[in-house]
Amino acid sequence: RKALDYGCIFSINPDAHSIRELDQMHWGVEMARKGGVPRDRVLNATGLTALLAHLSKRKSARNGGNRHSPAKSPRAA
Repeated sequence: RKALDYGCIFSINPDAHSIRELDQMHWGVEMARKGGVPRDRVLNATGLTALLAHLSKRKSARNGGNRHSPAKSPRAA
C-alpha cells in the first residue's frame, strides 16, 4: 500500500519456474486486487499507448527530472 502512495507502477507475472506454472498468473492478479492496486497502475494491464507514455516519462525523469519524488507523501495522509 505504501508503494501505491508513492505512485509506483506494478507489473504482475506468474513467477513461473516451469511451463506448467505459467497459468498461475491469477495469483498475482488476486494479490494486486486484494492490495487495492487499480488496473491503470499495472503496467502489463494497459495498452501500448499507456506503456509508451510511461517509458517516455521514465526517460525524461532519467534525463534531468526527479523520479524519486513521491506522488503523494505518505506522511501527508
